[in-house]
Amino acid sequence: MKLSREDLKELSKLWFNPISIVGFCMVVCSVVMIVALLLVQMMFSYKGTYSGLVTFIILPPFCFLGLILIPLGIYRQHRILHKTGERPKRHFTIDFNLARHRNVFIWFLIATSFVVIIVSALSAQAFFYSESTEFCSTCHSVMAPESTTHKESPHSRVRCVECHVGEGTGWYVKSKMSGLYQVYSTIFKKYSKPIETPIHNLRPARDTCEHCHWPKFFIEDKLVNYTYYLPDEDNTEGSISLLMKVGGIRDHHEPTGIHWHIANQVEYIATDTKKQNIPWIRVTDDEGKQVVFQSNDEPLPEETIASSDIQIMDCIDCHNRPSHIYQSPEKIMNKLLFSGKVSPDLPEIRSLGSELLRAEYESTDQAVQAIEEGLRGAYAEDEEIAESMKDELNHAVEAIVDSYRKNFFPEMKTRWDVHVSNIGHKMFPGCFRCHDDNHESESGAVIRRDCNLCHTIVAQSESDLEGLFDPNGLDFIHPEDDEEWMETMCHECHTGE
Repeated sequence: MKLSREDLKELSKLWFNPISIVGFCMVVCSVVMIVALLLVQMMFSYKGTYSGLVTFIILPPFCFLGLILIPLGIYRQHRILHKTGERPKRHFTIDFNLARHRNVFIWFLIATSFVVIIVSALSAQAFFYSESTEFCSTCHSVMAPESTTHKESPHSRVRCVECHVGEGTGWYVKSKMSGLYQVYSTIFKKYSKPIETPIHNLRPARDTCEHCHWPKFFIEDKLVNYTYYLPDEDNTEGSISLLMKVGGIRDHHEPTGIHWHIANQVEYIATDTKKQNIPWIRVTDDEGKQVVFQSNDEPLPEETIASSDIQIMDCIDCHNRPSHIYQSPEKIMNKLLFSGKVSPDLPEIRSLGSELLRAEYESTDQAVQAIEEGLRGAYAEDEEIAESMKDELNHAVEAIVDSYRKNFFPEMKTRWDVHVSNIGHKMFPGCFRCHDDNHESESGAVIRRDCNLCHTIVAQSESDLEGLFDPNGLDFIHPEDDEEWMETMCHECHTGE
């Protein structure tokens, strides 16, 4: 397998050319850097986003380009030598009877095998890395809101691709094609602020979410307890317990509860991109019988229905913020007070914290400074509080600033009131998009606005209440003693501020 001096001299005439030398240097440098980065990652357990990006996405193309340049340079040099007469012009032949041909072919097989192994390994690693959450959050300034809220969500250990892509080659290719435009948008700043939602080409939940969440077995009611604090001087504490009628498909029984909407086929037409205005709904039962409900305020003509995009109700039509949840100032302050991170003994901290969180800021740095100065300034004049509750105030500042960083992103104009949440009906229409006592069928059936369809209040307490409890259900007692709330939608007053 040894090459003679003449063979090496002959081959050197072809290999030593500018293009092949550049290609060889690119291959060597890329391989050395890849190996070095892999060793660093293994030895120090380092899993930085940029390290993976350079190792598996940026360097491999340079290595592949170098591998292409080497034979390209050899071919070009071969043609040049033919024209100058330094090499005779002859057809390409392989004769294994000649030791020189056998030796060159064996070395070619060894080199090719090595290259194939390297290319396959890098391609596999590039595939796995492109499927990782770290890769999806690489574009920090653009994807910071989605990346940050994902880490704080119940699905923080679920990879982005499991919901946004799912299994199968078709959707993988589709996602990568879409990703090319996203890269272009990021480089040339063509993206919108905030990132527009909902995603209209998202894969159906039955192909992704239902691998873990299967409506057929959501058959038990769920007790949910909410603790809240009123925006008054004493930060009055209250609580309410709801028995959520989750429902599902019980064996030998009709579908029940909230997941009745998935057990049955429900179709709808939305007239806005956010899917908040739904004037037309069609329900199909197991026997194929259909009932159409139209909004009395906005009945759609037949020609409009025929030309509209009729969509099948999916899990994400209600659970539309499963992993990117932007908490409102109200929810943030309630959670901080309940967890003890902010002391309810600080007068008016509930309303003051909400006010500072909801203010408009140009940047995160400006917001952090304004929140800290606003909190400290509010208690500066009261020397007793400033001295006796110094630690409580410091903890409050730290907790509220930390919550701001995790839920507000002024650089991308992203916060809770930008991305609508369709779960419930308190801050956004949610359930009341359809359940509004205004969608009626030809027979006179109405989609009822009845809260007890989905939940029952089993307990409610507040400072001036003795703690009410009834497993059969209670009438809701509004903190403000008036009846106006009974005539309006919750979200018309509760904006999350």
